[in-house]
Amino acid sequence: MTPRTALQAAQRNMPWFPGPVFSATGRINGVNVGSRHVSNKTAMGIIKQIGIEAGAFALGIEIAEAIQIWDQEKGKRRRRKGITASNLATTKRVINQVKKIHRELGLSRSTTRRKATCR
Repeated sequence: MTPRTALQAAQRNMPWFPGPVFSATGRINGVNVGSRHVSNKTAMGIIKQIGIEAGAFALGIEIAEAIQIWDQEKGKRRRRKGITASNLATTKRVINQVKKIHRELGLSRSTTRRKATCR
């Protein structure tokens, strides 16, 4: 690559060197394949689908680097879905506000009750 095209690639903020992209701490942040950047998540999907050796060859990296990506992505904790303590606190606060409004308005019941539709 000539210096002029390298400068143009840098100006477009596009990586032009192939191989893994390392962070300052030594972790792999992704892989440059040609002029495209592939994230670790996408690289992990490729490695899972076709295997470590074939995935490393397809991404243009060493097998050791593919194993490092595998290890980094497997070690990540995924976001867990469910009811958190903050959700419970918010719900409790809203219910208490509704009860307070009912009391201030002088309504006989604090909440409405559901009636069974069929017996």
